[in-house]
Amino acid sequence: MKGTNSIYDAYALADKGYFDEAKLILSDTLEDNPGLIEGWLLLADLADASEEARECYQMIQEIDSNNWVSKKRLKLLLNQSPSPRKIIKPPIETTTLFDGSGPSLQQSFETHKDLLIWVGAGLFTLFMAGALVFFGVVGYLLWETNFLATI
Repeated sequence: MKGTNSIYDAYALADKGYFDEAKLILSDTLEDNPGLIEGWLLLADLADASEEARECYQMIQEIDSNNWVSKKRLKLLLNQSPSPRKIIKPPIETTTLFDGSGPSLQQSFETHKDLLIWVGAGLFTLFMAGALVFFGVVGYLLWETNFLATI
């Protein structure tokens, strides 16, 4: 029962953020009672390195090979690959909008204005052509059916 109380004390300390003190209590407790699975699980959670956690999970597997928590966590640890290092390349010199090599703001504005005028004129022409075709077809149908003569 002494070991279980020590594990509860370690949980309470870890919950308050006193991780080193909790690890000391767990180390002493597990040295006296190495069969306490809960202690090994908490010690693995508090481990500073994945190697320490792996040793704790392997110890649990030696105690109880059917412990699914340690199996899952050990599998996760063993399947972790080290994160690849990023290769930092020097920036490639490119021209930007503000390096003075592009068009001036006035030139850009004039170009956009001309573009809008031409697009607007094209759309207006397209609309007018569509209207002429529509009224031409409607007029032709009215003339062919002698609808206008009946009015």
